[in-house]
Amino acid sequence: SRWLNFDRSLDVIRSCFEPAFTVKSYVCGHHSFTEQMAAFAEAEAVMGVDGSCLENILWMPPESVAITVIPSKTNYIPIMPVKECGYTYAWKMADTINASTFALLVPELGMFD
Repeated sequence: SRWLNFDRSLDVIRSCFEPAFTVKSYVCGHHSFTEQMAAFAEAEAVMGVDGSCLENILWMPPESVAITVIPSKTNYIPIMPVKECGYTYAWKMADTINASTFALLVPELGMFD
């Protein structure tokens, strides 16, 4: 599935954060693992839909910010209370590097809708 209003969402995010911060669209699948590590190592904040790309949070500087958009209709990670509070592997990675974590729950959507 795709983020159908991605461009509009990116415009809203830019209006909130630029010019103080540079906002870039980044698709991990278009970059090598080394490029992903380097990009996340330079990022002060990231925002994305929960998934393997956000595991790159591990390479971010300490005290950075991670915002995870979570399709929380179901608990798609059986051992974690995703639906109840948005706790995911990305959150665990952010805790590891002492990053601030914010979960934006979208209860109308499931991970595989």
